[in-house]
Amino acid sequence: MGNYEYFYPGTPSILESEYSTIFQGYKVPAANLGATTSINTANQLKQVGDLMKQGIRNIEVSLVHKKVFDQIPAGHMKEIANLAKLNKAEISLHAPFDDMTDPSGFSKQGGWSEENRKQVERELMYVVERGQALNTSGNMPIVFHSSAVIPGSSMVPGKDGAETEQLIVYNYVDNQLTPIKNEEKYYLSNYAKTGKGKKDDIQKELADTNSTYWDNKIKPAIFRKAEGEKILEDAQLILAGLDSEGLVANQKDPRVAAGIHKVRLANEYFREAHKSLNSTFHQAVEVAKANGNQKLQDELRNISKKFLEETKEIRGDGDGEQKKGIHPLVAANIESGALNKLMQRMEHVITNPLHPRFDKEEDSITENDIIEGPKAFVSIEEFAKKNTSETFSEVAFQSYKRFPGKAPVMAIENPPYGGALSSGKELKELIEMSRQKFAQKLFEKEGMSLDQATKIAERTIGATWDTVHIGKMVEKGFTKKDIMKETETIAPFVKHVHLNDSLGGSTDDVVPGMGDIQIKETLEAFNKANKDFGKTRKIFEGGAFVAQWQTSPQPMVLEAMGSPIYVNGTEGVPQGLNWNRAAGAANQNIYYSGMGDTLPDYNFQSFGAGFTGLPTSLGGQMGGARGSRFSGTPMA
Repeated sequence: MGNYEYFYPGTPSILESEYSTIFQGYKVPAANLGATTSINTANQLKQVGDLMKQGIRNIEVSLVHKKVFDQIPAGHMKEIANLAKLNKAEISLHAPFDDMTDPSGFSKQGGWSEENRKQVERELMYVVERGQALNTSGNMPIVFHSSAVIPGSSMVPGKDGAETEQLIVYNYVDNQLTPIKNEEKYYLSNYAKTGKGKKDDIQKELADTNSTYWDNKIKPAIFRKAEGEKILEDAQLILAGLDSEGLVANQKDPRVAAGIHKVRLANEYFREAHKSLNSTFHQAVEVAKANGNQKLQDELRNISKKFLEETKEIRGDGDGEQKKGIHPLVAANIESGALNKLMQRMEHVITNPLHPRFDKEEDSITENDIIEGPKAFVSIEEFAKKNTSETFSEVAFQSYKRFPGKAPVMAIENPPYGGALSSGKELKELIEMSRQKFAQKLFEKEGMSLDQATKIAERTIGATWDTVHIGKMVEKGFTKKDIMKETETIAPFVKHVHLNDSLGGSTDDVVPGMGDIQIKETLEAFNKANKDFGKTRKIFEGGAFVAQWQTSPQPMVLEAMGSPIYVNGTEGVPQGLNWNRAAGAANQNIYYSGMGDTLPDYNFQSFGAGFTGLPTSLGGQMGGARGSRFSGTPMA
């Protein structure tokens, strides 16, 4: 442990509230406070031991890189658990994330796949299985980041709260992330009236992007179909009046041969149009499935059935080549008409955000007949929540089966604000979706009642709230009031806290009270919303602080949180003498005040601890003054 005296913590004074410059006004017992190990070493056993020597009870084995986690010997994990048991300490684990696939399934290169998602599911389960060795009593908090590699949509303060500056969207078909900027647009009518641009609602921009995307998918088929129809019209003028027998009889006639060639050429264009529509139809069905839109899937199936019915005369029950023996003009016209109807129906269904069923008369349409079109583009938040919740719910389910009664608490952490799923609202929705899916798995696969399954899910999955990560909102112009709104939103779900402070939205952590984060207000909001918050661990992530100052932050954390000195105390309630009132006392040698150290080391280095170290004038052996201590006269 380093020495507190080498870091200047501010001047304690009786004029200061509670005699401290960093006391937060909310008292937390030392038993609820904790610290993290260094993220840069696999020797976590030594790190844990060093923290225990400082009297720290709650220790978070903190890993950022999986390659470091993989270097920790299995025996060390068990030994940490033994140390914790001997010292009555509590261990938590921060799961690695920096060199891993995002929990949603995105790789660091930006591509998404279901296999990626299943892979990270297996990796997180591996972390759980190894981490279980750290705590033999079970139910240990394991911190997982809600996202790691994907950017979030950019939010800025608006007139009526936060508004979207730039929406990051995921394209299901092309497997790409794309930004949609909320910029002013100059429309003819609006510019003529006002001379100004106009911002559309970002959701309208998203709906327009989807419509335009599907419209562009259908256009190639429309163009090919139109070219085929022009050629077919020419063929009809040439072959008019000739039946099938006439065509055979006159096939050597150059004019008839040219007409037959034009029919074949028209059919080539129709086949290309059909192929293009088939590809678009496949993509629409895939997107409808990804959207979970069963009504749209049913409607697309009905469209395909209609097309088969309308081409049955020339193709039978299949979707292959035309039957032989049918007049080429008849077959081409049937194909053309069926393609026209198919394009109209597909355009109606896939290019409109909302549409009535294609086979319903206008006067008979009900609310149930209104169907949402395929959303090829969805916000990254919507996509990430859907897939990340599947990952976390499956890890929770497998943990429940693997460690019955001792499964860890999955405490999902908000990443720095600006990343995906970093706000209180987004994290809350992710936790709710994860709990719901986990409970459904318990209900369906374990035969558990839905009520019991829901209670287990609520105990198992919650939030880790990092006070500094949400503090980055100030960089976007948000106020402390806005930050507290996000904090209050997540408050009922909090099971673990990273109690950090910082300055100006930085993510470089300093001791609580040395920055500008609203520590007191945050803890009060959590305590009000969560009846078990008094037992929740508050962990200071002091790695950067220790690296800069080469000293332990623990005495300062105790001072900042007003921890009782002699009793455990009740959270939020003053009780006995607290560490914030002890600043500057005893051996905390604050160089700018007081009388200095009592019995400093120099005294013993110079004179020792026995009589022989005294000056000769006092009967010792150390050289001293030659004269009397009073007159300077030599002593006899």
